[in-house]
Amino acid sequence: HRVWWSEQTSLYGSTPESLLKNHYLDISPSTGPITGCYPATSSMGDTSSPTLLVFKEKAVHYVSGKYPDWFSGTLHKKSGLAGPSLIQSGSDSTIVWYGNDTFWAFSSEKGQIIDVGGPIRKRLSRVNKKKAKMGISWVDPNAGELVFVLPVDDSLVPNMQFIWDTRFSGWRVKEDLKVTAAIAIDNSDLVLVSGSYEPSGTG
Repeated sequence: HRVWWSEQTSLYGSTPESLLKNHYLDISPSTGPITGCYPATSSMGDTSSPTLLVFKEKAVHYVSGKYPDWFSGTLHKKSGLAGPSLIQSGSDSTIVWYGNDTFWAFSSEKGQIIDVGGPIRKRLSRVNKKKAKMGISWVDPNAGELVFVLPVDDSLVPNMQFIWDTRFSGWRVKEDLKVTAAIAIDNSDLVLVSGSYEPSGTG
């Protein structure tokens, strides 16, 4: 539940490799361990500086401000993040993630978090909750899609794709891949995906 920041006042400016004593904030210890973080811009606090969204399993907090006057707060008490690889943002800067049995979206313009998993609630009920934190996601910039792959039923690896279309704010679901790893290549439109393809799956 602790967020640290690096040394900011050395002779050479900020030093990412240097962490000083007491350079941290305790972010709502009562809501449990941190499951992920993501940078954002919002209307909260000092809008001239970035905001860091801090995710727990069942809550979303934030850190904002400027060094040394950082401050934190709570955005939502239910919209947690299941695992660190289950959050992405689209070309419209909307941030989407999976946690607490559904998908959530944060709009920096409105500063609000909403549940966007309603249309696929039946499919989401099949997610293997014990293994959901192992889920994987990536962005397909050519298609304007955010792809989330989660383990469903008794699968121990991610095997169902939940695809969010940023152009139409809607979902489609595919079951033709079992994914073990994925990585987006910087400065390109390529995503490398490791796993197995099952063309007989339902899509």
